[in-house]
Amino acid sequence: MNLKTVWVLVICFCIGTLIGINSSPVDAKEEILVYHSWATKPNPEALQMVWGNFEKEYPQYKITENPFPFENYDELLLIVMGGKKVPDVFVHKPGSAVLSFIINGKVEDLTSFWNENNLDKAFDPHSKQLCSWNGRVWNVPFKRQIYHVWYRPSIFKKYGVEKPANWNEFIDICEKLKAQGQIPILETEKYPWSVTFWMEVGLLGTTGADFYKRLAMEGKESWQDQKVINAFGYWKHLIDKGYINSDALGLGFADSYGRMVDGTAAMYYQGTFFPARLFPMFPELDLDYFLYPMVNPEIQRNLHGQADGWFIPREAKNKKGAFALLKYLAAEDTQKLFVKMVGEPVASVGVTAEDYPTYPNCTILGKAAMEATKYPRWNTIELSAPQILAHEFERSICQKFLADPDMTRLKKDLASFDEMSKREWTRIRKLESLEFWKQ
Repeated sequence: MNLKTVWVLVICFCIGTLIGINSSPVDAKEEILVYHSWATKPNPEALQMVWGNFEKEYPQYKITENPFPFENYDELLLIVMGGKKVPDVFVHKPGSAVLSFIINGKVEDLTSFWNENNLDKAFDPHSKQLCSWNGRVWNVPFKRQIYHVWYRPSIFKKYGVEKPANWNEFIDICEKLKAQGQIPILETEKYPWSVTFWMEVGLLGTTGADFYKRLAMEGKESWQDQKVINAFGYWKHLIDKGYINSDALGLGFADSYGRMVDGTAAMYYQGTFFPARLFPMFPELDLDYFLYPMVNPEIQRNLHGQADGWFIPREAKNKKGAFALLKYLAAEDTQKLFVKMVGEPVASVGVTAEDYPTYPNCTILGKAAMEATKYPRWNTIELSAPQILAHEFERSICQKFLADPDMTRLKKDLASFDEMSKREWTRIRKLESLEFWKQ
């Protein structure tokens, strides 16, 4: 072998070694696999900005996201979490939607993470409450939803009515609108997650939070209680009087945009995601809100609200990266960036009304979000009750009642449902006794 050949081999070896070093797994970015259901604009664009900023701050990591359709997210995530490859981080609605993951030891207990990062200062107690179960914290809150009655001021002005201060004034508005051929209230109940809302308004507006918590969130009250039946009675009045659109069971949430924009209905009880998605499409639309009408003004006001948050599966492959991502997502600057792009409320106490996007003739989003911080907030029954109960209540009780508000049949249905509730809570308490967070 001549000298020239030796030098060629040496140079090739060195180049190969350098290439090997540069492409070795040691220097490769660590993947953080994220699952979420925020696939509707402008959520994807906002998340891309969030992921990009995170990767700049933590260059050792690379976010890989897997967005699922919202309507199928619960079912798909159940399948994924039961499989061999779980995400490192996933977002989910709080409460019953993830209760099975918690009590079966599928997600990380984040109580120590919460305390170590002093997150009591980053989030208010109500947001923390929505993230907790059995005194332990299970997720980091991010996107909030607050439920209000959204209405068209131009329609109110046309018929000479003003937003109500209580239930009696609300009924008076409905009667005046109906007399003029105007549908007062829009309901969209094809997908049953929202079908309980007006029943719950009657319940919270007459009993307050304590009974509601004990009934839906703790299984310590009976669904046959007269307070529950009375709440259905307030909803029945709205149905019987024709204050609600007759085709409610044939409409989904997406249909609400057209119905409210064209003025078919004057009012719609829904979360803040409704105007947040509506305004970018119709920036000139007049839309305002009022807090749901209290049936009994002497009862302390509580609002429907939720705080969608980020979870870490116990079987996550990259837990170090997952905890780094959660710390970043909990930061005030991150949540301010997200709300500015999306418009839906976030959980950080440092976010103000000025951080929300503005639209012509309307700064309603920031105003609605800030007003909600004055009151305790609770999940709707969809997220409060254990999922099997919530779904049964929505379909077999509430959708059935909306189609035919027969009180005699309702009492029989509630009796059967009450027995189902007792069985499910007995099962849950047995699992709780195992102290799953210690396993």
